[in-house]
Amino acid sequence: MAQLTVSEVLSKAQNQQSLHCTELSHINLTGALLRGCNFSQAYLRGANLAKSICDEADFSLATLVLAILSGASLERACLRKAELTKAKLDRGVFHELNAPQAKFHGADLHEADLSFATLLNADLSAAIGPGANFKNSNLQESTLSNGNFNGASFRGAKVVRSVGQRSTLNEAVFLLADLEAAEFEEVQAPEADFTKAELINANFQQSNLSHAVLRQVQGDWGKFNGASLNCTDWQDSMLFGAQFEGSDLTGANFTGVNLQQANLERANLSDVNWSNAQVSGALMTDVQGLTPQEGRELNERGALNVSQA
Repeated sequence: MAQLTVSEVLSKAQNQQSLHCTELSHINLTGALLRGCNFSQAYLRGANLAKSICDEADFSLATLVLAILSGASLERACLRKAELTKAKLDRGVFHELNAPQAKFHGADLHEADLSFATLLNADLSAAIGPGANFKNSNLQESTLSNGNFNGASFRGAKVVRSVGQRSTLNEAVFLLADLEAAEFEEVQAPEADFTKAELINANFQQSNLSHAVLRQVQGDWGKFNGASLNCTDWQDSMLFGAQFEGSDLTGANFTGVNLQQANLERANLSDVNWSNAQVSGALMTDVQGLTPQEGRELNERGALNVSQA
């Protein structure tokens, strides 16, 4: 099938005619008005849709590999199972986007607005998303591994059972986000904000969360073994049964924290603030940094096997 010209595409768009399964690779539709168009299963590899208006358009199962959507508007558009590997979506507006199982591997999401988007089981591995906005988006069971999300906002997002190993999340915001059972091993997230986040059964082993804010989190049974957690603020958090084995908690704030049944074996506990912390049943074998007085007080409050390495 011969590829349509730009004028033919614009004519079909204006007349609301379907572009389903059309061959449109490398077409230049910069700034085009394509609101509500049907591009389902269309082939748009390398197409230029920068600054185009594609609100409520249907790109389900479309191929948009290496496509340029910089500054484009796709509010309430559908990208279900679309292929956007290494596409450019920087500074685009994708508010309420419906993109379950879409592939954004290696895509440029720099400062893209994906607030309230549905990205269930989507692949955002190796994505470049500094400053991206995922506020209140659904990222359940998505893949965010090896991505750059420095300064991105995941405020109120559902990140349940997602996988984000080895991603960089410096100063990212997870305020009120739900990361239950998420796998975030070996992430770099210094100074990130997890205030009031759900971290139940979340896995942050071997991660760097230094200077992060984790106030009032629900982190029961969370895994932080071997993590860099120096100067983290956990005030008033629930960490029942959480694992901190071999982690660095130097200067951490555990004021009012529930650490009952937690495992802190071999952790560095230098200069930790234990004010009003509940530590009954917490295991503290071979730890570092406790003063003799702190050790006695923690033992009196029910901590188990309190001993220095």
